[in-house]
Amino acid sequence: MIRGKASATIRQPATTVFSFIVDDFLTNYPRWSPEVQSLRPLSEGGLRVGFVAEQTRVDQGRRSTSTFRVTACDRDCRLHIAGISQPFQLSFELEADGSSTKINFAFELLKVDFFMRPFEKLIRVAVEDGARGVVTNLARLLEAQVQLPAPPQPLLAPVQTPPPPRQTMDFLASKDDGLIPFVLSQILDTCVNGVTLSDPDQPDSPIVYANSAFERISGYPRSEIIGRNCRFLQGSDRDQPELDEIRAALKEDQGIEVTLRNYRKSGQMFLNRLSIRPLIDRKGRLIYYLGVQYDVTTQLGASAEIDRLRIQLGDGRR
Repeated sequence: MIRGKASATIRQPATTVFSFIVDDFLTNYPRWSPEVQSLRPLSEGGLRVGFVAEQTRVDQGRRSTSTFRVTACDRDCRLHIAGISQPFQLSFELEADGSSTKINFAFELLKVDFFMRPFEKLIRVAVEDGARGVVTNLARLLEAQVQLPAPPQPLLAPVQTPPPPRQTMDFLASKDDGLIPFVLSQILDTCVNGVTLSDPDQPDSPIVYANSAFERISGYPRSEIIGRNCRFLQGSDRDQPELDEIRAALKEDQGIEVTLRNYRKSGQMFLNRLSIRPLIDRKGRLIYYLGVQYDVTTQLGASAEIDRLRIQLGDGRR
């Protein structure tokens, strides 16, 4: 189970907040969650325990339809919803404090598909970001209701200057807890270089993801890669100074690039240009080590041959 939660205090009484979230749910839900393109009630009447609805969302260009059911609804106190066609739960808990209300929101993803488990930490970050986004949007919408009315506009309203374009494209993973990792896994499988993710939170930092190129380079199938530390490619050839460089870099959470002697499943040695980079989440926590492997055996062999010929030619000119 993966859980994300967030809270905010709104300058509105609990009755107003509850009404905004529950009584006007069909209207306001797409406002605090703009990915919702349509919301269709499958039960008559307003929200209550047992109420069922269907939503259609567009997340990063991917359209999906799911159904959910209200499992708890207490006036001015709480609303709980559970997915029917997808394994999730969400809840709104309200704490009244005079003219203000604290909203406690939680979202739980009850199951992660097997093929998505290597990306579980990324999904966790997405769920946590999504929870914060829900609360932020709710606070903005509800606080707007207590703003003073705008002054009368002149007959000719001034031209509004459009906001500057965004300088970067954000991967809003919170829009869909499964889409981004799913797309990334497809992209990584098209790479010519080997790509792995290792989990530093598990004993011996095992590989939790390997792309198709890594299988091809190493000769090992994924079933024999996942769960092992990447040092298995070194075999018994552990007397390599670069290994000490790797250990020193990882101890400081620093990236590093070295060339190692590695061995395929067949026993054939190859020269692996290995780049390791720590992946940090928005809170500064180390979540994965990203490894990129490139077989440079041919290139380094050709370079060595060129150097040998240069020496021979030089000797011949003497």
